Amino acid sequence: MQNDDRLLHHLIGLWPGAQVVVDGARLSAGSQIGVFWEDDNGDWICAGSTTWNGSVGVITAMGDDATTNDVKEGFADGEEMHFRVWSPLDEGCEYTDAGNLEFMDVDGFMITDSEGVFNTGGISGLTGFEVENLAIVES
Repeated sequence: MQNDDRLLHHLIGLWPGAQVVVDGARLSAGSQIGVFWEDDNGDWICAGSTTWNGSVGVITAMGDDATTNDVKEGFADGEEMHFRVWSPLDEGCEYTDAGNLEFMDVDGFMITDSEGVFNTGGISGLTGFEVENLAIVES
């Protein structure tokens, strides 16, 4: 059986009106939002990202290719998705793992997952989350 790379993803829709809050204020347009998994060394690996336009967005989270036995390149089914944000380069801030994630309920038509875990071919609707400042990077 041939591997079909088109199915090794999970779509995350940042729904219209999503409340992405950073340090008590709404996330500014131009910031990046990424979805991450943690490797065996405790490092965060980005599996997909988008530039936040202040209103809506889509992130494609890439899954692991099971045909490469000794290498993990993405999420495994059932693995928790972690979200991080970082600001435009001129602001130089990176933010920690998001909390208070709010997902849309499964609707039987389009949204297939509301638990914040990766599912191959899955679709989630994220309506908001909160983050606090992790570090300010000098540019």
